[in-house]
Amino acid sequence: MKIRFIIGVLASLLIVSCANRGEIDLEREDLFRLSYGKMEDQLDIIQMPGTPFDTSTKMVMRDGFFYILNRSSGKVMKFNSYGDIVELFYNPAMNPEPVLLEKESGEGDPSTRRAFSYPFEDIRNFTVSPQDIIYVNDRIVESRREYDEENDAMLDRIILRFNRDGRLLDYLGQEGVGGTPFSFIQRMDISRQGELIVTTRNMRGWRVFWFSQESKPLVTLDIPLLTIPIPEGSDYTASLESIIPDPRVRQLYLKVDYYGTESLSGSADNYGYISSAILVLNAETGLYSDSIEIPIHRRESSEPAGFTGKGQIMLYELLGVAEGKNFFLLSPEDGPMYRLLIIDRHGAVISRPRIELADGDLMYRDMNVGFEGILSSVLCLENRVEVVLWRTDRLLQGVEE
Repeated sequence: MKIRFIIGVLASLLIVSCANRGEIDLEREDLFRLSYGKMEDQLDIIQMPGTPFDTSTKMVMRDGFFYILNRSSGKVMKFNSYGDIVELFYNPAMNPEPVLLEKESGEGDPSTRRAFSYPFEDIRNFTVSPQDIIYVNDRIVESRREYDEENDAMLDRIILRFNRDGRLLDYLGQEGVGGTPFSFIQRMDISRQGELIVTTRNMRGWRVFWFSQESKPLVTLDIPLLTIPIPEGSDYTASLESIIPDPRVRQLYLKVDYYGTESLSGSADNYGYISSAILVLNAETGLYSDSIEIPIHRRESSEPAGFTGKGQIMLYELLGVAEGKNFFLLSPEDGPMYRLLIIDRHGAVISRPRIELADGDLMYRDMNVGFEGILSSVLCLENRVEVVLWRTDRLLQGVEE
């Protein structure tokens, strides 16, 4: 009994310690700002009246450099941590000639601040490998597009590969180099080993392609919407928010929200949100191996609609995975403050600090979780762009495998 009591006390102290650690506000590091416009170090995301906001500005941080894709201007920019642009891939038909950078041929010129021209059609997302290969998702011309009747999807996307000298190596399709175009590409990820993971959507569900560092196909996996697992014995409806690959092994993480009767949201018809989980899927076998429960996040408010006595339920968004063992999730709190939740493979809370994004003029954000666990973001505000980061990797120090 005495041993059990001591263990119980230690466990309670640990829980209190973790709770106190989680209630901190994690300081934001403001790195640099960009302005809106057409120049090579500016973003063009001007929203025209009556048109939806373009959410295809993406950011990747790799080895201390910040890569930003701007769809509206057909370019990919590379900045150092001081905000100096050091590299540019751009469509000359959509951009003025570079002023700050030297226009180079892409054949290994020695300049350290370089601009490379390429006639991009419609770039949407991208990723950068540890070997400095840049993968850009582009659309092919109309005459080359195909229609997939089985999956009711237009096949019109390819992935361009550029090496560190700015030279176009080739393009990837479903079968690898020169293959059949993809359907809509939801996201692109890269592993520690340089393997490319392409997640696509069609009318029937999701299809994931896994390529080797040499761009040879390794895995093609279909994830139909109707086959998403639900808790045993329930009649819940599953909503798949995102699919994020493990950075070390061929494994996928599916963030799923469940809905059904007797919901937690207090809706009038008693149907609504139930719970969320991260499902672990082996990409090579197609078998699910685990389900990680995501804690409920309740935001206190005095508003009556859509609330219970315990506050409003705010869903978490899965941002990424660090080293295949720590999941980063984000949910809104008050004003510019958000709750960041970091949990491990067993669902245990590592930390849950609050972080500050921006005030009410935030129009768009894109967030990136690096291999080492640093969270960074590009914040598009009303009159400027901010690139920021949070040293979330320090929250992982001392966490065991």
